[in-house]
Amino acid sequence: MMDRLQYEIEISGSAATLYLAGRMEMTDVPFLRVLCATLPSFVRMLRVDLLAIRSPSPDVTVAVRDILHAWRSQRRGEFQLSIRSSHLAATGHGHADDRAIAVVGGTPCNSDALMATYL
Repeated sequence: MMDRLQYEIEISGSAATLYLAGRMEMTDVPFLRVLCATLPSFVRMLRVDLLAIRSPSPDVTVAVRDILHAWRSQRRGEFQLSIRSSHLAATGHGHADDRAIAVVGGTPCNSDALMATYL
């Protein structure tokens, strides 16, 4: 059972993917902001994968908004966000000038085991 936040970063070309798993708290935000800020300067696209976040709460939404806001402010780069719940799988993307995340794919799904099929 994962109680605390775990992370992994993968860099490929000019993009980085931040995989988050476990339980995310607001206290994790400062560390994640610094982690993203210290990525190499050639990284222009940040992908945040929340598919393994356990029991997403409203705090997770606030935390992710804060991280993406910091990314857009510092890098003026693009981002992609992947989320999951028992009712929806979605991937959104945005550019530095976007005020909202545009959902580019969302599929209702009643089975968490089938969720990867839709993403």
